Amino acid sequence: MVHLRDKFQPNVEDHIWISTLAGERDWVIVTRDRLTKNPLEKQALRESGLTSFFLVKGWANQKFWEVSSRIVRWWPRITEQAAAVQAGATFLVPWQFSGNGKFKQFNF
Repeated sequence: MVHLRDKFQPNVEDHIWISTLAGERDWVIVTRDRLTKNPLEKQALRESGLTSFFLVKGWANQKFWEVSSRIVRWWPRITEQAAAVQAGATFLVPWQFSGNGKFKQFNF
C-alpha cells in the first residue's frame, strides 16, 4: 500500500496523479475523495483503466482510529475484489461491514 503523498507532492492535481498511475498500470485506488465531481478528474479516472474503491460518505465523519480499524477489516475484501475484476471497475465501500463484505459497483 502506498499513500498518495508518498509518491506525489501534496498539492498535485487529481487528474495528474491519476494519469501517472494509469501509465504505470497495476495500481488500485482506495479513496474518500469522490473524484467524480470535477469533469477533468472524472475523465482522467474513466480513461485510466484503474480499479477504484470509493469510501462512501459515512467514512468521512469518523475518527482516525475508527477509520483505521475499519479499513483493516475491509482490506482483504478490497484486495480479493480488485484481483477478481477487470481493470477499470469502480466500487463503493460502505461503512458497515456485513456478511462477507459486499461492494456496490457503479459507473460514472
